[in-house]
Amino acid sequence: MNRFLQILTVTIITSFFASCTKSTDKFTPYSTAELNDISWSSNGIADAKAKQMVSLLSKPIFSSIFNATNGAVVDVDDNVQLALPSNSYLLDGNNYNKTNANFSVKELSKKGDFIRNLASSTNSNLIQETKGAFLLNLTSDSGFSLSLTKNSSYNLRLIDSVLSQDYKYFTGSSSATNEGGISWSLADSAAGNFMQQTSILVQGATKNAYEITSNKLAWVSIAKPLTFNSYVNSSVVLPQNFTNKTTMVFAAFADYNVVLQLLPDYASKTYLMKDIPLGIGIKLISISYIDNQFYLGKQDITVSKSAQYSISPAITPITVADLNSFLDGL
Repeated sequence: MNRFLQILTVTIITSFFASCTKSTDKFTPYSTAELNDISWSSNGIADAKAKQMVSLLSKPIFSSIFNATNGAVVDVDDNVQLALPSNSYLLDGNNYNKTNANFSVKELSKKGDFIRNLASSTNSNLIQETKGAFLLNLTSDSGFSLSLTKNSSYNLRLIDSVLSQDYKYFTGSSSATNEGGISWSLADSAAGNFMQQTSILVQGATKNAYEITSNKLAWVSIAKPLTFNSYVNSSVVLPQNFTNKTTMVFAAFADYNVVLQLLPDYASKTYLMKDIPLGIGIKLISISYIDNQFYLGKQDITVSKSAQYSISPAITPITVADLNSFLDGL
């Protein structure tokens, strides 16, 4: 082998080994735009990305056609019943005169349900433990949104073997995903929105239930306000590759059916926990969607006066099935 070929061979071999690195636990960005992007956005996660995450993780929504002229009483599942009124629907402010219409009910009852829908079950300034939250929508036979006439209402019933006066009726309004997803407030009974305890007949058996009477569509919930002795403020930090453009962080209360979505803070590049009860157990959970793959982070803490906590997401993606299994187990 001549001198030139020897030099060429050595160069190729050296270059080959230089391109191979030993696998370590260190998080190393791949050559993709999202994972390499460590900048934060003042607007938070994009609506399109949030909707894609919810679409991939959400469970099927109950939907059905009903007779808008006669109304309907429908068992959504073994614990939820919906009664819809007759001749009470508006399309763009005008009476809806067609027979068929559609309704859908999305039910969130467990902590994992709220997280997979990127939603809070509570406000930080009014912590409530949720028995069940529901997203109710009505549409015409052509798919356009319907509303209820002024003096009409539907009845949403949640069966529970033991009823408590501690539970109240809340309404929710959607907000930007980086501001908590849903803002909850006590329903305005003066506007005809109220809740009572009742007995209903389901599949031949009489059962106790909470019954919401309302003309307010979209988000409603049955929840119990909680009070604690003292509250603290702190924040959560993640590795720099997990930014508010790809990542959402939640606090799941260990001993209560409560999920709070943390607010990303653009200035500090952290996620804020405001008015968190001192001394309670919490599982901090980060859900990231980067380059069409999910990453999961989790950290169990007891809330102290610490100013900051950290989450280190797994360096390998998690499948949708495994992520949903984790959420189901919360």
